Amino acid sequence: MYNFGKCGRMRKDSTISLKEIESNFICENPDRLEILEVIVDNCLKFQGKQCDYLLVNTNNNIGLFIELKGNDVEKAVKQLRNSIMQVCSLNNRFIKSNFDKKYAYIVSKKVPGSINPDKIKDKFRKEFSIALKIKNIRLKININNPGKVL
Repeated sequence: MYNFGKCGRMRKDSTISLKEIESNFICENPDRLEILEVIVDNCLKFQGKQCDYLLVNTNNNIGLFIELKGNDVEKAVKQLRNSIMQVCSLNNRFIKSNFDKKYAYIVSKKVPGSINPDKIKDKFRKEFSIALKIKNIRLKININNPGKVL
């Protein structure tokens, strides 16, 4: 069902932590479900900017697209947008059927004051029908309820 080659690895850790400089995404996995961790950036081969990671809950066919960023939230949105379009295109070799649900996350060092996160989230939801979560420094979720930030 998934074909991410050397870019993906299965994990059953109770906590999956993805870090880049000062940004940290934490996924609690209390039931130790099989989670496919995919390094997207600089590993998957497709056109355009890429997000950093994709976590796939293989039990429920749910994709979590993750971008860890300094403070360029607008660039992070573009990276997520392109990655979702490329990975979820059924013309590619990555997935055989689309995810049942998708979520997107940006963890930034700082959201600049000139950015309106609610406006960005609304636009993203209208474009993709995907909830976008934006948080500074650290974002934590539970794999059983990925739409709720802890």
